[in-house]
Amino acid sequence: MSRLEKALQRLKSVPKDYTYSEAKYLLGRLGFLEYKGYYTHIEIDFEANMFYGQIEDISDFVNFMSDIPNGANGIIQEFHSAVDDYLAFCSELGEAPNIPNYAQRVAEYA
Repeated sequence: MSRLEKALQRLKSVPKDYTYSEAKYLLGRLGFLEYKGYYTHIEIDFEANMFYGQIEDISDFVNFMSDIPNGANGIIQEFHSAVDDYLAFCSELGEAPNIPNYAQRVAEYA
């Protein structure tokens, strides 16, 4: 049984001991990007010629976008900047940033 099959099998009951590394592996396999423990799924709007996304599984709304001509590196850079800006903003406010619920996200997409 492959690593992916084992992880997906564990997801059927979403165990309480589900680890960050398992979630990171599965979300990566499902097309998500990860940075500093935050995830996004990139969308493409061909009419607007834009990539866009938002940080997933947090109660705050943090989105970002990049022109398609900037390529994958452009949207990845924007995602990283969005996470860094979010963390800096929370720090300035003196509030703890939201922590994503990985097991829930993986279960939804598995």
